[in-house]
Amino acid sequence: MKSYVVTSLQSNSDLDYLVKQAASYQSNRLKYNYSKLQDFIAVSIIYNPEPIGFSLLQERDIFNGMGRCLTRLYFPAITSKSLLNNNYKLSQGLRTEIFDMLDQQIAVGKKLGINDFFISREEKRPLIMKNIHRGMIRNGYKWKIDLHNKYRVINNHYQWISWTGENRLQKDDAASLDS
Repeated sequence: MKSYVVTSLQSNSDLDYLVKQAASYQSNRLKYNYSKLQDFIAVSIIYNPEPIGFSLLQERDIFNGMGRCLTRLYFPAITSKSLLNNNYKLSQGLRTEIFDMLDQQIAVGKKLGINDFFISREEKRPLIMKNIHRGMIRNGYKWKIDLHNKYRVINNHYQWISWTGENRLQKDDAASLDS
């Protein structure tokens, strides 16, 4: 069976189940991020046919009107017998299911009046975000990236981002790779 994504405005028992899975998944390096979910405006769940992954769409004051897509992304990749990913090549940037989540979250956000969106990664260098962005461009997305600056996504916490529309986030001048 091919997996599919459902995005809704409400929490449900599938999300509760997946949050518990994410908080205990052995290779999840950010397990603490799943101890208590922050407010969100939409949740996307991947089914195959059971729930296997999720992410959130957020809109917070600190985002200055932007929607943060794919927040708290949890998706233990489905692998083949050779341990390669079944439906995904690294050059694609994101798995098919994740692109579905992104599309659905943007559609929900636009219905709610959000026009600018971003995704972010917590890393020392922008390499992973750069690879994700390249894959997005190859798949027809017209997103932008700043490979020199991190942007504020939580209080005094800055991450690498890719965005569509206008970037309204605060740049971290102290963390610039140019300095």
